[in-house]
Parts: sequence; C-alpha cells; structure tokens
Amino acid sequence: MLSLLLISLAYSIEVSISNMDSAIIDTVWCGAHNQSNDNILIMSSKGTIYLSQNNGDIWQKLAEVFHSKGLLVLQDENEKVGVVNKIQKSQIDPQLIIFLGTEFVNWISPDYGQTINTIYTGRQMREFQFHPKRKDWILASSWSKCQMKQKECFVTKDLMISQDMGLNWEVIAKYVNQYSWGFKSPNNEQIPEERIMIIYEPNGKGHQQLSGWNMKTHLFYSDDFMKTETMLVNQGSKFQLTPNHIFVAQVMNSSNQEVTLLVSESDEYEYNFRYVQMPDILKDHSYTIVDSQYGAFININHLKPSSIMGMVDERRI
Repeated sequence: MLSLLLISLAYSIEVSISNMDSAIIDTVWCGAHNQSNDNILIMSSKGTIYLSQNNGDIWQKLAEVFHSKGLLVLQDENEKVGVVNKIQKSQIDPQLIIFLGTEFVNWISPDYGQTINTIYTGRQMREFQFHPKRKDWILASSWSKCQMKQKECFVTKDLMISQDMGLNWEVIAKYVNQYSWGFKSPNNEQIPEERIMIIYEPNGKGHQQLSGWNMKTHLFYSDDFMKTETMLVNQGSKFQLTPNHIFVAQVMNSSNQEVTLLVSESDEYEYNFRYVQMPDILKDHSYTIVDSQYGAFININHLKPSSIMGMVDERRI
C-alpha cells in the first residue's frame, strides 16, 4: 500500500494523507471550464483509478465500478475485462475522459469519472482520438479478431469511428498504418470538420505487417468518413500534422528503407506538397521533427534505419 501525500500551500500548510494500492503513475486534473479544478483522477501502477472531487482531500477507489461495468458487456468467455493503462482527456471538454483498458473493454466518462460507461466492440481498441471541435466524434484503431476455425480471416489494423461519444462504432478502413483528424486547432475555419488524414494500403491482402517503410501505403484525406478519398502522397508512409504544417515521409526504396520528406501548410483546403530541400544529398532513413510557426527543427537519420543518431537541420518552411 502506498500513501499519497497532498500539501496545500494556500494561506497555511495543510497535509492530507491517502492510501493507494501501488505507486501513482498518472494524475489528471479535469475541472470544467471557468471552474476550479477540484476534480482529480489518478492511476496507480496496478491500473486502479481513484477520483477526488475536493482537490485531493478524499479519494474514491473506482476499481469495482470499472470491473463490474466491464463484466456486463463481455460476450466471449475467453475475453477479460482487464484494467486501465491510460487516461485520455478531451482537449475541448476537460470533463470528458476515456480510460484505455489492457484487454477488450475501455471506458468513457462525460463527467470526469462520476459516471462510467463502457466501450466494447469485441475488439482490442487502441489509439483513441477525440475530435478537435466535436466532442461526440472519436476515432480509434483496433486489430481485427480471427477465430481459430476461420480460414479466410486476416488480422488487420482497422480505423473505427463513433459519432455518439463511443456508444456505437463503425469500421471505415482496413490495413491502416496511421490516421488523424484533419486539423489540430479548434479555431480552424478552412478544413471541413469531417476531414480525416489516413495512411493505409488500399489493396492490402493477408495479415498486415507494420514493420519498416512500406511502398504500398499512401496518404489520403477523406471529407465523408472514408466513403470517398483523395490521394495526397503516393507511397506516403508516415505523417506528422501540426497546427502549421503537415510533414510526410515518402518511401523511395523499401529494400534500403530510404525515404524523402515533403511538407505543406496544414490550414489549406487543398494541400500544396513540396519536397524539403536538404543541405546534403544523402540517403534518409527517418526524421524527428519539432515544428513552430517560425520554422522547424528536423533530425535526419542518414546512417541506417535502426540508428538513433542523425543530423540536425533548422528549416524555414
């Protein structure tokens, strides 16, 4: 058992001690807009969630609530409820929280943990993304599930969408590598709210492999939840979307794992990609990018695909 020591420095020193089941690995303040942040969630290393509604004076252990809610939705005797391994807060509503689970059940709360609802699709869902403006819209990835007797079933990474805060989900793409909502800033006025950026393999077959750079994947965008799509970068294998730019690594040679870097402004309805001009003509294997409104720092790996070393370049994009 671990004790949580809370010290308040307002006017006088007040000490509050609470006992937890293991070490604290995450703390999330989730008060409503224009209100005090008295509501706190913490997660222990055992996956236990604790909630305080009075700035840490009293804590409520929610382990039984999560477990009992999970048991109600399981449909396969081989599935497990699991525990929480990540807390994710909506950027536009600090009371809206997703609790990512270790197994087949995830949880969502519209009021920072006072009400707990389950997210269950029969799949192990990962990588939830809240929409930057529409609180009910959520993207998530999941791996398809194959039974032992299914001969024509292949394991793929699929993109799913919910438009009702996680109640119902629809698979909208398969053989997915990467995805994102089409803009970062909630003040965006140029990009349609429905826009999704996605890198996937349109003609994928068999079990999906995600290792290394893949020339069969391409970068697309869709403004109607993947009913139609527009290709942006042929052989685009990874992208980074920021409030200012979208960077795309385009595969040049999958055998040697060589890539080149393209960039476009991210706040334009139609993107205008151009190749980033590097100072040296060398083989690129990967990039690490830090972007700002004034320019971008790019770490370029010229050595080999697995190297952590590289050359730092400052670009005025």
